[in-house]
Amino acid sequence: MSKFFVVSAFGCGVGVWRLLDVEGHDVTVHIGQKSGGPLLSHRYVGDGIVDKIDSWIKLCDEARSFHENVGDTVVLFDSSGLGEKADEMRDMGIPVVGGGRFCDRLEKERDFAMTMMKRNGCDIPDYQIFPSLTETINHVFQHRKKGILINGKVHEKVYFKANAYLGADATRSADNPEDLIRFLRHIRRHCADKRINMLQESIDGPAVSTARWWNGTDWVGPYEGTLERKKTFAEEIGPSTGCSINAVWFYPEETPLIAKALKWDGLTEFFRAYDAPPGLYDINAVLKDGKAWFLEWTPRFGWDSEGTSIPLLYQSFPDWLNYIAHGKKSNKLGLSNKLAYGIRLGVPPYPWEDSKRDQLGSAVGIGIWGPPTSLGEAISKTNGR
Repeated sequence: MSKFFVVSAFGCGVGVWRLLDVEGHDVTVHIGQKSGGPLLSHRYVGDGIVDKIDSWIKLCDEARSFHENVGDTVVLFDSSGLGEKADEMRDMGIPVVGGGRFCDRLEKERDFAMTMMKRNGCDIPDYQIFPSLTETINHVFQHRKKGILINGKVHEKVYFKANAYLGADATRSADNPEDLIRFLRHIRRHCADKRINMLQESIDGPAVSTARWWNGTDWVGPYEGTLERKKTFAEEIGPSTGCSINAVWFYPEETPLIAKALKWDGLTEFFRAYDAPPGLYDINAVLKDGKAWFLEWTPRFGWDSEGTSIPLLYQSFPDWLNYIAHGKKSNKLGLSNKLAYGIRLGVPPYPWEDSKRDQLGSAVGIGIWGPPTSLGEAISKTNGR
């Protein structure tokens, strides 16, 4: 029996916590944020299901004591944003899976990720970085008669993405300046303006995620593939979310074509140079013209991809976590060759989160986007600002 300490920002992995528990392992969970305790809206996730510790200091003391006196201990980070805590635990000499400053940087600093992949020889869409929401709005407004420009080139459709989590539906596609300005103004009303953000060229094609486990020094196990749909409602007329439906599998080939297109083997030296921590690393890409266009990293469990794969594709996920945490290289553990499906069911008005996310509130004032209004309506009274 192993002892698992789980650290979570939002409690997304409650199903995985339960799986570890029912397979006979001792599980203790801490839900917290980078600078404090859990958000009010997430504080009670897992109550009555697994043991929980509110204090980060107490969790560290218990994990250190158990590791030094008993052994067979793994600390699992199931979400992003807690890299400093993950590295703190790792510095104690305790085996840790997931989480780390490198992981946070890879996911949140989109320019850093883009630069890494470009240097690795990957195909990447055209993109432009802005230091604030206001500067993005001004850029779009200034060139509105031409269309939406990225690096001086007009694009029929773009994506807005930020270097910070701005809400469940804050990754936005736009095919006209009016809609983009309206959306950015809405985001700015609810979030801090000084958010590094990006406009990225939209490439039409099937989106596919490719993931593989890293044990701290090498890639191990088969490649994992995920097909997903992000938009809600029939015919995908709703806003984009993290995921609405997906299908997950392990590739039977040692190096599938998608991994070759993404130049995956070339990433090894980058990961060693940055001392990347053990965990599951996922690349989201779009397929077009025989190429895999890199979009972004998910250096953590993808909810809902791992919510689907973990209970269905691993014969013993606890054994797999031990295997990764201790840097093992031989692939002797059983993994399924089946295809797993998952669908997210939400309570209306999903996707919605209170703008401060530490309050219980209604959906009053949350924008519902329909056909774009005229440019005058979109930017009235602001002159573009």
